[in-house]
Amino acid sequence: MTKETNLAIYGGKPLRSRPWPQWPVVGKETERVLIEVLNSGRWAVSGPYTGQPSFERKFAESFATYCGVPYCLPVCNGTAGLDVALRALGVGYGQEVLVPGLTWVACASAVIRAGAIPLLVDIDTDTLCMSLQAARQTAERAHRLGAILLVYAFGAGADIDGFLKLSQDIGIPLIEDCSQAHGTLIHGRQVGSYGHIGVFSMQQTKVLTCGEGGAVITSDDKLYDNLQQLRSDGRRYIESPRVGDLEIEEVGTVQGYNYSLSEFGAAILYERLPHLYEQTQVREKNAKYLESLMQKRGLAIPQQRGKDVDCRTYYAYCARLCPKAFKGLPASIAAKAIAAELGLKVGPIYKPINETLLYQPLKSQNLPNDSDWRKRLDPCQYDLPNARAAYASYVSLPHSALLGNKHDMEDIVSAFEKLRRELKTVLARERGSHT
Repeated sequence: MTKETNLAIYGGKPLRSRPWPQWPVVGKETERVLIEVLNSGRWAVSGPYTGQPSFERKFAESFATYCGVPYCLPVCNGTAGLDVALRALGVGYGQEVLVPGLTWVACASAVIRAGAIPLLVDIDTDTLCMSLQAARQTAERAHRLGAILLVYAFGAGADIDGFLKLSQDIGIPLIEDCSQAHGTLIHGRQVGSYGHIGVFSMQQTKVLTCGEGGAVITSDDKLYDNLQQLRSDGRRYIESPRVGDLEIEEVGTVQGYNYSLSEFGAAILYERLPHLYEQTQVREKNAKYLESLMQKRGLAIPQQRGKDVDCRTYYAYCARLCPKAFKGLPASIAAKAIAAELGLKVGPIYKPINETLLYQPLKSQNLPNDSDWRKRLDPCQYDLPNARAAYASYVSLPHSALLGNKHDMEDIVSAFEKLRRELKTVLARERGSHT
């Protein structure tokens, strides 16, 4: 007979019924700028110039300043940002790109779309970012390496000094994927400002969002010119447009695509950007309090900030279950139990990218009819033990929870403690479900 339990996942009373902070956060000013766009007669960069600065240009200037670079180009989503970044740097058919083995699928699929081959690299289990040592080893075995795609996993800082040196040693560009790291500072500088190009996503769950959107940043004027054309069908900005005409001109020195962001998305980003600093400070303060409680009570070990990080963004709060407290309980089961107690979206982190259902490179419509090519793309060739171990042991909580207060953090800790108290029952039930 299965022992009775108080856990909500098995029918017990949840620990918490109070609501969590809402995400996305909006206010009257957000509504105002959207109505302004609605009535402006210009809803996109491809609409006629009205004599007033577009929200796209205003956001681009503000975000470039925020990141400490001269150039920012808004795009329709983060994947589009990766696409134009790879193409602007000349990454194409037959080349290879270093990609972390634990990240969102778009990091690898964008490489394939560019005609290149992702080389999956194992991670550092403390930061969950690409391992520098593993990256060097993979680079040594590569045939025709075209770029490094460094992802700041869940907002943590990677070893940027080490990856910059690797980029210089090999003579290939470094792309920083900052989709989960808006506001993370290393050596006092915003991530994204170190490499050749920085890419950001502004999708619904990101700490700066307009639902779907993105941006690329660079300090290189030639790259900026290419990026403009790549995202707008071969067109770029005119500095002094006439009212009623387009603000973009046909250039066509590269083959472009339409990856433009709407004025509605740009207006939201422009209005919400000034709030990002304060929200980052609140999240970091709450995260430090939460991790101090977790470690003091022997519940979980937080994801490490990374080397030389001055300020840490939290796209998610990720913590590794203490083996002594949870005796090897899979993170996927722990996450379900904690979610039921808190009424909060809690989950394991990403699966290793070669094991996720969404990464199917051999089903790509653009795949050449070449057996060697297929072999090089086959995800089954990779062994990513650190990524696999991280998926089994880390749980993640949404960043919106970190916008709460100390009592909210204490509720999270109480949910972990409740799970630990009921651990024998959980393990027995899970064993029973597999017999």
